[in-house]
Amino acid sequence: MWRKRVFLLLFSLSTLKAEPNFEQMGKTNKLTSPILNSETNIVTKGQNVSIICSSQSKLSPITYSLFRDQNCIGTQDSKGEHVTFNLSISEASDLGPYKCKTQVPSCKEHNCTRYSHEFSFMFVELTSPILNSETNIVMKGQNVSIICSSQSKLLPITYSLFRNKNCIGTQDSKGEHVTFNLSISEASDLGPYKCKTQVPSCKEHNCTRYSHEFSFMFVDPVTTPVLNITRIASHYVTLHCISSNGSLPINYTFFENNITISRVIIKNVREPAEFNLTKNRVGVEKYKCKAENRLPRHVKYSHPITITSKGKARRDKAPKDYGNIPMEVGLYANVCENPGDKESAPGLERRQCVSTAQDETKSSQEIHYATPLFQKVTPQNHEACNKGKTEYIYSEIIL
Repeated sequence: MWRKRVFLLLFSLSTLKAEPNFEQMGKTNKLTSPILNSETNIVTKGQNVSIICSSQSKLSPITYSLFRDQNCIGTQDSKGEHVTFNLSISEASDLGPYKCKTQVPSCKEHNCTRYSHEFSFMFVELTSPILNSETNIVMKGQNVSIICSSQSKLLPITYSLFRNKNCIGTQDSKGEHVTFNLSISEASDLGPYKCKTQVPSCKEHNCTRYSHEFSFMFVDPVTTPVLNITRIASHYVTLHCISSNGSLPINYTFFENNITISRVIIKNVREPAEFNLTKNRVGVEKYKCKAENRLPRHVKYSHPITITSKGKARRDKAPKDYGNIPMEVGLYANVCENPGDKESAPGLERRQCVSTAQDETKSSQEIHYATPLFQKVTPQNHEACNKGKTEYIYSEIIL
């Protein structure tokens, strides 16, 4: 019997849990102040957030208590290094300040309790995003980038891109914008597009914003333009430029020796752009034209045309302005040579005609023109002022 009593006594003593020696614990494993933190302190109304209280002490277990404005709003026991409290920030009073307390259970000493520093949240309003691209003019099969940006820089935001109410992409970002890459191959790829921004873990209506719609437009690139030159007179020419393909309107510009000589001529119909030019220099000039439409970085130039000028009329007086075509005033004389009788009209042949221009110094320069061909027509009689009759011969000039 006594053996049984001794066994029960020994068993009872082995199962007794000794009270912890907190004084010794404080010397060997000190309870440190906890750290209270969250992924972000920037929130919008109605957002759900998590706040974490952690301790570096290896004591176990530890009771974690969360306070807001000195009111305890949650308690957790843990054997780990931290606990998480989930919050909903809907009102200004939910912003804080928050404080975390750690305590070793069954310990009433002052060194068994520690408090963290205060932590507070801050409201930031979520603004409507802006959806844009470098250009809204594209060709079929072109790859483009579309950018969705928000002025709410401090908030973690989920960006979603919609095309015709279908979500085609989602990205999370803490930055100012995200970029979506697209391929525009069909008419359905033109849009409209819309961007949605949303604060994660927030289900309130003010946690979601939409951008305005954005659409692309198909434009065919211009083809290489064709340049033609028509001579009006010895010193006056007209430049003609046209691109046979490309979406209208098309802008044309003319160049002489790689220098712009015209304003931009806009054509809303498929017809040549024209530019009148006065040639006042002797030498060789190269002319070309440029065609472009709304499609960026798709400019086309014509093949150059070279004009050689062997002579020119000298200016006697100040030039007069006749609209867009500058004209020069000078004294001109036509010198025509004919080996036959000058007074006889029959049998007219091709003759070489040379024009001379004379300035105030009485010096002259020759200007060579195309050689005309004269054809005889029916003679007619007209009365002269001396009551005599003179026979006139009329001719057609063929160039």
